[in-house]
Amino acid sequence: MNVIKEYSKIINSEEFNQFKKENPDAILANVFLDKNGWQFNYLCNNKMISFYLEDELIKTEESEVYEKQKDLEELKIEELKIDLEKAEEIIKKVSDEEATKKIIILQQKEVPIWNITYITSSLNVVNLRVNAISGEVLEQKSENIMNFKGDQ
Repeated sequence: MNVIKEYSKIINSEEFNQFKKENPDAILANVFLDKNGWQFNYLCNNKMISFYLEDELIKTEESEVYEKQKDLEELKIEELKIDLEKAEEIIKKVSDEEATKKIIILQQKEVPIWNITYITSSLNVVNLRVNAISGEVLEQKSENIMNFKGDQ
């Protein structure tokens, strides 16, 4: 599932072009991979508008934006040189943990980065951030889920 191919389908769609015509200041805030495929999230007038493909049809959802999300940088997806497959190969070189669940986000922090979180069978939460241009591992954290404290 190639993020650039999916993105191309979205931005070349009638639905998206109408959205951009009505919201020229909307920015691509991030891309999220869920079990159904890639979700492209646009920040627009303090709302997050999500575009995704479902059976080749373009679908949208709208949600409120959290205060922290209002300052998101525009994702420059056209700068992407490291695809998800390559990012996961890089991660396998620095972490031998096997994922049972993955959370995958492509976002902008000065450069596009893959922000990938694994939950492992040993209940570790492994988070790695990979520069999506150079492939450099920018950050790596691992913590057992039992160390997370919830409000009692």
